[in-house]
Amino acid sequence: MNTKFSGTFTRIMNITIKSLLYVLLIRNLSEIVLALVGPVKNTILSRIDLNRVGFNKSSILLLFIGIICISIGYVILKTHISKGKKLIIILIIGFILRILWLLNIPSVPVSDFKLIYDTSINFLNGDRSMFQGTAYMSRFPHLTGMVLYMALMNLLFPIKSLLAMKIINLFLGLLDIILIYLITDLIFKNKLYAQISAFISAIFPPFITYTSVFCSENIAIPFYLLSIYLFIYYLRNKKNKSKLLMCGVILSLGNFFRTIATVVLIAYVLYIIIYSLDSIYERAKNILILVISYLLITIIISATLQNFNVLERPLWDAKEPKITSVLKGSNYENAGRWNEEDANFINEHLDNYDELKEKSKEIIVHRFTSHSILKTIIFILDKFTLQWTAGDFSGSMWAQMNVPEEQIKFPIVENEPLEFQLIYTIILILICMGLNNRKMIKSIKEVNLLYLILGGYGITYLIIEQQGRYSYICCYILIFLCIFGIDRVMQKYNCKSISKSK
Repeated sequence: MNTKFSGTFTRIMNITIKSLLYVLLIRNLSEIVLALVGPVKNTILSRIDLNRVGFNKSSILLLFIGIICISIGYVILKTHISKGKKLIIILIIGFILRILWLLNIPSVPVSDFKLIYDTSINFLNGDRSMFQGTAYMSRFPHLTGMVLYMALMNLLFPIKSLLAMKIINLFLGLLDIILIYLITDLIFKNKLYAQISAFISAIFPPFITYTSVFCSENIAIPFYLLSIYLFIYYLRNKKNKSKLLMCGVILSLGNFFRTIATVVLIAYVLYIIIYSLDSIYERAKNILILVISYLLITIIISATLQNFNVLERPLWDAKEPKITSVLKGSNYENAGRWNEEDANFINEHLDNYDELKEKSKEIIVHRFTSHSILKTIIFILDKFTLQWTAGDFSGSMWAQMNVPEEQIKFPIVENEPLEFQLIYTIILILICMGLNNRKMIKSIKEVNLLYLILGGYGITYLIIEQQGRYSYICCYILIFLCIFGIDRVMQKYNCKSISKSK
């Protein structure tokens, strides 16, 4: 693929992502303004409505903690101590914040997570009915990995299994910080930027709030990150194809827990096709190694589960057709979110797979053809901003759901908490600035991989059912991209630039 085409492709991705992020940034800023300035009433003071959008008494404490953490982080990054000690201090900050969050809210499994947890207990008792017929796990076999994980935790820690899972989430979160540090250092070849990205990871709201949530993303993210690290490492060295093989294997293991890794695999393949300077033969060989290793692990896991009579059907062959997620995602009246209308329709036709699939397609086509282009554009933009606008990707909502308020020491407003929105908005601003950092974008080719992954998830979430949690699986891409903005700020104010901090 010639460099002219790859350059044009990069510019198109850059402009597209930039345009959508500007829309998202405008919405976020408007939400923050509404949080601070409520409806106009009788006096100027009455304009402040602390409960309007994501602000309550706990926010004062969280803002105070945030200011302290950022101040400490700034001092650490400016202090002349060893790089290893800086990383350890950052990890300690991340550890303390996550411990405080766990102590604040005694979260319990809710919604699908509760169903998975209950199924894991039944599974230990020999009941596998949820995997059979049109039962829930048969409809959504991608949840099998989490069922088996929770079953193992219940087996090892029968009394305190929930606490054990939270502790594992905590340490996996610290591992995420280390992996993000390593990936940033690999991409930018800059220890300072690696430390900054690690610090952002330590205080990034979703990485904290989801520590107490019993979702599969917490298990899957380290696999995704390690896979990305191995892929970029291979691109930089190209000496050992075993790294590429392990990249596919590890990504497939991550996919077993959170089945959306195919987006990353496609990004890998597209990157090799468009940006690799290797021969066609070499590129084809690299793609085959990636795809075969990825599919082989999936097939082995699926066959093993079927052999042990855990699954009736392969992992990729769900009893409910995947088109039903697109059906819910095409509902104009509900901005593409879960809705009772589509849920009832699916349940009514669940016994006939082919009929459900065909009727779903008909409804989807009818919805898009029966609305004007303008309404469709508004629907898409609304769905996009709803998907990506929450500063913690709905982590605080899931953490507090079904927990009695008197058991929460400092309740967090679930509707886009202001303190989280502020951090998230700063990150979005830095990303938007970084998208204009042409010099750095041109010199660091791996930015295109980040574009492909983020763009892939963006397109996927525009098609399927909208839910804030879904963006959590790829939120680390935002941290990498905001480094481009930080570099631009540092250059503007004559700080230590990338060329001086190798």
